[in-house]
Amino acid sequence: MWTIEPRIPMGLWWALAALSAAVIALYLLRRDWSVGRLRRWIITLMMLLGLVGPLAVTLNPVHIQPIPRPSGKPRLTVLLDGTASMTVEDADGDRGQSRWARGLELARRVDPQRDEIEVIKQVFYSDEVRTLPAAGDESTADDTVSHGHRTDLASALGSVVRNGSPLGHAIVLLSDGAHNAGTTQSVLSRASEANSLATPVYTVTLGSEVGLKNLSVASRSPRMIAFPNQDLILRARLGHAGLAGQSTRVRLLADSDVIDQQTIQLGDDPNQSIRFTIPGGPRESLQRFRIVASGVPGEATTSDNETTIFVQRLDSPISVLLLEGKPYWDSKFLSRNLSGDPMVRLTSIVRLGNERFLQRRITPTFEASDSVALDDASDDETTTPNWQIQTELASPLEKMELLDDYRIVLLGRDADRFLTPQGIENLRQWIAKSGGCLVCARGAPSNEIATRLAEILPVRWEGQSETRFRTRVTQHGLDTALFDPLLAKGRDALASLPSLSSSAIPRSRLGLPQVLIQSVADGSGNTVPVVTYQHYGSGQTIVVEGAGMWRWAFLPPDHADKDDVYWSLWQSLIAWVISSQDFLPGQPVAIRPDRATFLAGNRVTASLLVREPSQFVAGENDLGLSVLLESADSELPQRFHPAASGLQEDFFRVDFGNLPVGIHSARVVVGESERVVAETSIEVRDPWFERLEVDARPDLMRGIARQSGGEVIDPDKIESVVERYEQRLRSSQSDRVRRTTLWDHPLALISILGAWVATWIVRRRSGLI
Repeated sequence: MWTIEPRIPMGLWWALAALSAAVIALYLLRRDWSVGRLRRWIITLMMLLGLVGPLAVTLNPVHIQPIPRPSGKPRLTVLLDGTASMTVEDADGDRGQSRWARGLELARRVDPQRDEIEVIKQVFYSDEVRTLPAAGDESTADDTVSHGHRTDLASALGSVVRNGSPLGHAIVLLSDGAHNAGTTQSVLSRASEANSLATPVYTVTLGSEVGLKNLSVASRSPRMIAFPNQDLILRARLGHAGLAGQSTRVRLLADSDVIDQQTIQLGDDPNQSIRFTIPGGPRESLQRFRIVASGVPGEATTSDNETTIFVQRLDSPISVLLLEGKPYWDSKFLSRNLSGDPMVRLTSIVRLGNERFLQRRITPTFEASDSVALDDASDDETTTPNWQIQTELASPLEKMELLDDYRIVLLGRDADRFLTPQGIENLRQWIAKSGGCLVCARGAPSNEIATRLAEILPVRWEGQSETRFRTRVTQHGLDTALFDPLLAKGRDALASLPSLSSSAIPRSRLGLPQVLIQSVADGSGNTVPVVTYQHYGSGQTIVVEGAGMWRWAFLPPDHADKDDVYWSLWQSLIAWVISSQDFLPGQPVAIRPDRATFLAGNRVTASLLVREPSQFVAGENDLGLSVLLESADSELPQRFHPAASGLQEDFFRVDFGNLPVGIHSARVVVGESERVVAETSIEVRDPWFERLEVDARPDLMRGIARQSGGEVIDPDKIESVVERYEQRLRSSQSDRVRRTTLWDHPLALISILGAWVATWIVRRRSGLI
């Protein structure tokens, strides 16, 4: 059918039509026609068409053609929450009915009265949406259903919204609203998306506010390294909610043997620190420790009442290079401290004069045992110094092959003689690619720091005024568990030690640097970074600011209880540096799981790093290494072959797939010889997070209904949702048509222009122009 939609007011249109008719009439009444009557009428008719065309276009004729409706029916999707929080039994007052059972009951009551709407019933778990089992199916029972371990309402809504019907789609969401996989805004964004697709969401909230009571244990450092024959300190955080005044027994287990225990009274502070000391350190090269808290009556779950710490014992010495521009007390005490550490192989070079350098090599030795075997170990119980005076400097910084023998380089003051352009470039490459660590042990290593070196340091120095300050560990230093041995002396163990001095004021650079120890704030609230680090490529750089730290190792009698603080600080710093490097000393291969703990259902993956891949090549470009995975429940180990990552030639990936809950041992072996070159442990735990967030969220469910254009439905009136949706369809449905307007059609303009041109040509040939 045709209709008109005028583009100009009809009064104006009629005026233009009358004016056009008058013009044509005047033209016909001309007396000086020089053409015959037939041609005169033809010209007049053509002029009339030239005027009528624009008048017709301004009326905007519209052709309306009905569009056939697509086949099918409008769809109503009932979406039931199937996650673990739905097992809480608070859905129906005193009946003790679970939210899941209540949701099943309501879902089955949603049925159309007439066969005009298609009703689909689905259930969503952590990462998938499935068809809801039919009534009578045993898999819907509370004790057999596999509930998801997290509630992702945004993902579930997005998946269902995009699978609607072209004739109309609505969703009935049966959930407690306990969304815990992302932000609340992500859920509301999905609801807005549903609104834009004309898909209202009708929400039914199941459950109520529970008032959570729970106890949890979390380790400060899930993976640690330990020095042999030295005490190992394990720290964990004991958290609780709603259990103040109760007590719990916390046990430390090595594998399954209880080696220590404490009784902890839960106070008003929701987080308490617990600490265990293992004399002599771990007995094995790789040992698993568990800190387990006994259950407290009324807590939501006991799945998070334990934490695991894997401890790797350091069985090879750490090669450290100390470069000092002049003999200072700080460098002397630092060298003495490091040489007394049985796990440090120290090489020190001290500039004595213009062309005199004292080089000392101190090799660690201690009593050998079956479980510990260090390189260069001997029967002597003391370190064996090897020193010489050099008249020509042979700095290891000048040759990469010499620098690669060290894991840590310590720069003292006035180190200009060592920091040649080639030495600085080698340092940069060694840190970035080999994963080494540069430590400026006494502030700026030279008065004029080269630009190439300054670029990789975490601080810059300003001014030349001398300042004095005392120190304290920052919150970041406490969080990293770096200085845990110092905390045995109290949280402010450093504050009472002698002050340090600096001839230039250090300032942290913008971006990545982190301050581990800083000065006590002055009257203006300003602080000085004392120990600062930043990552650079595969390694890191550290600046230790302040002269006079040697006095920490030479305390007066009234501070004799802090005599070991100086030694503990440097040993903790070195242990932390080594634990963050890709390879432990003496390791040709390292394997590291991508997470400290995996959850059941997650893919377990790990990274394999090979220092020299050419040493293990078997055949044509085939890495002759494989990974054997076994657990206490496995009869035979599984063999996995690492795959090249494509990022760099010494980096490989191992995909173990989905593993069952438990502790799994992964050993890297060479070829068929089964020679172990690296090992690690992988823990897979039953997910418990969903059980900790079980309070119903009616506010979020209302927000979903409002943003999507739906409604909040009373559970007792769930049957009315189909009728409500049918009424919505009747009020919003309209016949779909295709509209074709003459105004927007290019042929209309072409036809009008053609009529004007043809009229002009005829009049021209008739001699009227």
